[in-house]
Amino acid sequence: MIYPKLVTITIAVTGTSFTSDVFSLESGKRVIGWDFTTPTYTNDVTTTLSIMSVTGNTLLSSSAIARTTGNTKLCAENEKSPVFSGSYLKAVTSGATGGSTAYTFSVILYLEDVVSGQVSIPVSMVNAMSFAAQPDAVIDQATPVQNTWYTVLQAYDVKVFGIGLQVDTTTETLECRITVDGNAYTGSASCTNDTKYKATMQTWPTGAVIVITNSILINSNQLEARNLKVEVRKTSASGTGNLKACVTYVTRG
Repeated sequence: MIYPKLVTITIAVTGTSFTSDVFSLESGKRVIGWDFTTPTYTNDVTTTLSIMSVTGNTLLSSSAIARTTGNTKLCAENEKSPVFSGSYLKAVTSGATGGSTAYTFSVILYLEDVVSGQVSIPVSMVNAMSFAAQPDAVIDQATPVQNTWYTVLQAYDVKVFGIGLQVDTTTETLECRITVDGNAYTGSASCTNDTKYKATMQTWPTGAVIVITNSILINSNQLEARNLKVEVRKTSASGTGNLKACVTYVTRG
């Protein structure tokens, strides 16, 4: 059987490490997943959640989650951690959360009876793990400034299907920069004015690169990340035509 359990952690405005009260359970169970949304901290910090054993050892940890961001995990069989009375949750922030009032961090744990081994996944949890289509991220920048980056998309738990760009009126050299979980990739090309181009991630023997082309107009279903940013700019100054870009994408939840 599955046992949902709500656990809260008080996050102070100072400090970086916070723990919940210990769990009180009748018998040993395993964590098969969790569901939470991080608090809206005043400062732009991330939170890492861990399940701790009775002796204070880490049983399972999340990645660093941005503030006000949902996270749902379904554990693989070898990740399911046993919990007993005395286990607790630990939240570690990347810095002080700021503000004047402590925050309440609420986590729903899904616990499996280790004897029965039966699992029933709530519909809301399944929905949180699936992708949902989002409106296109579009910019139409008038009089773009040379060497100035313009953000087309900043998103979390995202999959990208395509990136398009164009410059109006005058041929310019365009660049696209994609930052995937902190790893930045940049590509550039001389782009004929009023012509549609596609930026795609290509893997070459020397590493990954961004290719900008008008001859391979295909969607590149390769980019999936926890934190993704897409930017464009022109590096020449031949004219003042609008700089246009679009990203088609989906996010989890």
